[in-house]
Order: sequence, then C-alpha cells, then structure tokens
Amino acid sequence: MTPPEVIEQLSSRIDDLERRVSQLEQRPVTAPAPSVRARETPRSVEIATEESWQLAPALTAIGVALLGIAGAYVLRALAGAEILPRMILGILGAAYGIGWAVAATRTSKQFASGLYAATSVLILAPMLWEMCLRFQAMSPVFAAAILCVNLALIASRRAHDAPAFSLLFAGSAATALALSIGTRSMIPFTAILLAMALFAEIQRIRSRALSVAPFVLLTADAAVWALLFIYRAPAAARPEYSALSPIVVLAAPLLLFVIQAAAVAVHTCIRRQRITIFDAIQMMAAFALLVFGVFWTAPSLAPRTIGCLALALCAACYWIAFDPFHRTTEPQNFRLFATWAGLLLAWGLYLLEPPSWAAVTFAMVAVAAVLAAPHLHSATLEGHAVVYLALAALACGLPAYAWHAMIADAPAHPAWPLALLSAMAIAAYAVCREQKAEDAAHQAIHLAFALLAASAACALLTHGLLAITGLALHAETFHIALLRTVALCALALALAVGGVRLHRVTMSRVAYVLLAFVVLKLVFEDLRHGHLGFLAASIGIVAVTLIAVPRVAARAGRGPG
Repeated sequence: MTPPEVIEQLSSRIDDLERRVSQLEQRPVTAPAPSVRARETPRSVEIATEESWQLAPALTAIGVALLGIAGAYVLRALAGAEILPRMILGILGAAYGIGWAVAATRTSKQFASGLYAATSVLILAPMLWEMCLRFQAMSPVFAAAILCVNLALIASRRAHDAPAFSLLFAGSAATALALSIGTRSMIPFTAILLAMALFAEIQRIRSRALSVAPFVLLTADAAVWALLFIYRAPAAARPEYSALSPIVVLAAPLLLFVIQAAAVAVHTCIRRQRITIFDAIQMMAAFALLVFGVFWTAPSLAPRTIGCLALALCAACYWIAFDPFHRTTEPQNFRLFATWAGLLLAWGLYLLEPPSWAAVTFAMVAVAAVLAAPHLHSATLEGHAVVYLALAALACGLPAYAWHAMIADAPAHPAWPLALLSAMAIAAYAVCREQKAEDAAHQAIHLAFALLAASAACALLTHGLLAITGLALHAETFHIALLRTVALCALALALAVGGVRLHRVTMSRVAYVLLAFVVLKLVFEDLRHGHLGFLAASIGIVAVTLIAVPRVAARAGRGPG
C-alpha cells in the first residue's frame, strides 16, 4: 500500500507542472530565430548575383572579340588552302578588320570599345603583312589604300579622345611603318604617316590634342629616317628598292619639318603658348632629318643650301624671341629660340663663308647686337655678342696670335681679318652701356668684352714694339721679354686711367688681370731668360705699375672690384 507522503509529493509535482504549462500557454507565440547561416544565405546570393551582372558585359565583349579572332583564322585558313583567290580573301579580310574598327568607334561601352579596337588591329595588320609579303597577292599601294580607308573611317568619328581611337590610330601608324620597311615600298606608307602627323597637329591647333600624337610623330620620324638611310646608298647596293629621285626622297623630311615648324609657330607666336619639351625635341629632330637628307642626297649643294636655310631660320628665331609686336615672349620660349638663333647663325656662317670672312661677319654681327641690346633691354643679346666675338677670334686665329705675341716666339705679320677683329672688339666694348650698378650677368658680359678687347690690343701693341725694335737691332730673348713687360704694364696703366676717367669699373678689373699676368710672366720668362740689366728694368717697371695702378684706381674712390 502506498504511503501517504509519496502521494502528497506526486500531487505537488503535478500541480507545479500544471502551473508551468499554463504560464507557457499565456506567452505570445513567436517564430524561432533563424540561424546565422539562414540569415547570411540570401545576402551572399544577392552579392553573387550582382557580381555576375557586372561581369556579364565584360565577358560578353571578350567572347565577341574571340569570335572575331576566330573569324580571322577562318579567312587565313581559306587563304592558305587557296579555295578562293587570295586577292578576294585579302579584300574580305581588310573589310572584316575595318568593320571591327567601325564597331569599336560606335560602341559606347569603353571596355568593349578598346577590346574591339585591339581586335581590329590584330586582324588588319597581320592580314596586310601576309598578303603583301608571304602570299604576294596584294600590292603595297593597294595595302596603303586600305590603310587610308581605315584611317578615314576612324578619323570621321568625333570621339578622338577615346582609348579606342588612340589604339586604332597608333596601330595604323605602327602598321604603316612596318609595311614601309617590309614591302620595300616606302613612299606610300611614309606619305600616310606624314598625313597622320599633319592630322594630329591640326587637331592640336583646334584645341583637340590627341593623346596618341607623340607616338605618331615619332613613328613618322622613324619612317623618314629609314627612307633617308636606305636611299643614301647607291642604287646598286639596294636593288630590291624602287628607284626614286633625290627630290622625292627629300620631300619627306621637308614636309615633316614644315609641319612641325608651322605647328610650333602657331602655338608660340599666335596662341602665345609655352613650347613643350617634346615640341622642342621634335623640332630639332625634324631639322636634323632635313639636314641629313640634304647632305646625303645632294652633297655638292648641301653646304650652301643648309647655310642659307640656317640663316633664314636664325632670323625667324630672333624675331620670335624678341617679338617686336607683343614684347611679351614667354621666358622659356625666349631662352629656347634665342639659343637656336645663336647656334643657327654660327653654323650658317661656318657653312657659307671661309674662316676669314666668317670672322669679319661674326664681329660685325656682334657690334650690331651690342648696339641693339639697350633698345631691346636684353642682356641675352649682349651675351650672344660675346659668343660671336669669341667665334670671330677663333676663326681668324686671335688666340694663336696672342700666344705668340705675349708668350712664345714672335708672331708673323697679322692678317687683315685679325686687325679688323681687334678694332671690332674694342668698338664693341666701347659702345656697350656699362652702368655703375649692374647685376652679375651684365658684369660678366662686360668683363668678357673688355678681356677680348684687351687681349687683342695687347697682342697688337707687343707685336708693334717687337717690329719697331727689330728695325734697329736683332732682338734677343731678354729684349723680347722686356718689350712684353713694357707693353703689358703700359696697357694695364692705361686701362686703370681710362676706367677712372670714363667711369668704367670693368677697365680697372682688366687692369688688375693684366697685372697678375705680368707678374707670372716676370717669374716664368724674365727670370729664366733675362739679362741682368734687362731683368732689373723689367722688375722695376712691374713694381712701378703695381704701385701706380691701385693709386690711380683709388683716386676715384674705386677698388679693384
């Protein structure tokens, strides 16, 4: 029989269970919380769907491009099997490649446009190469005509800043360069490259600069260089190339130079823009190609032709640099064109005139530059005058004459260009306007003028003293040493006095330079070869000059600097 305690415990537990069940029944019914995996699964599916939609256009474009390449291989296989005439297959292949180029220019999606452009280049370039070289089913002129049609269709589109246009334009340029060398028919493809360069420059003038223009211009340079390099050889050395007259060969570098020069003139003179580094390099490259072409194809006429061209370009560069109408030339343009002008003038005179006449011309141009510099307010022009005087001195042999007059053996009688140059150097320093307070550039320029004039005057004075002494006696080494000391000291003292009277500090500076030179001469010449009596006279003259020159300069309150 069950004890009563057990029955009471069971009844209490049953009551407790009933109470808990009632509490659970009174709570609101809620759905069970989803697991982490259940929450993340719809989001991951959504992200995957978005990525697939984003990749779909790119994958579609790649697939379409691969189909295009496959079609090109089909045409290539047909050409190899000779099922159809290869000329017809070549025309079909060209139309096929051009069609991809048109599709690239008309597609609005950038990735697909660039991919179709690359497909067009990969189809058209190898097809033209094989049709012209391997199968020989197409003439180079016909291939050039196909390239022209392709370029016309590309250029007719207005989206010239799109990557597809740049790729198609650059591919056409590279194809033209390769075919010009491979087919041994260079004129048609060189003409295409020159037309492309002209188109690029016109677009830049119209403020629609092409990003691919530098590549096209460099490719045109390479084509013109190859044309000149090949046709510089005699006809017997290049039997596979067609015969061309020198005029036709020279037309290529001349047209390239005219295109580049016209573009630079428009940008710098009309549009008032700063010339770029690439434009400067391209301009010099085009001029160098023209020069090489003239020297290689017409060597007998080259010096005079290039000399006249250099002088004409020198005048144009000076005109652009100083710009008489605007007087506001961009500093970088001024420096570049002024440098070109000086180099062109030096080269032109070197090619056109013999050394004696070139020296006279350089000296006259230097004096003219010194006279024009104050009116144009240009220290650069005075610097050019110094360079021209130095070139004149080299052309007429002034350094060698001064060396023999003041250091080595007695010189020969000076030629008339040297005497005229000496007068021009003195005149150039005389007419230059030296101010009391000048910057370092003007001081250096005026010092160079004074040194050139002083060296010429000192050489002539020493030579004159030696010539006069030679009339009376046979000059020994100690006689020559004393006469040189007298000439140097007299000129130094005259320059010191002239600097005080004319208020030109540069003359005083040159006087001190001559004093330093005469001291060195006393040590290395007079002490070695001098007679004791003549040596004492040289030392005395130098000592008096060393005392007198500073005193003369100090009288006007000026030091050596």
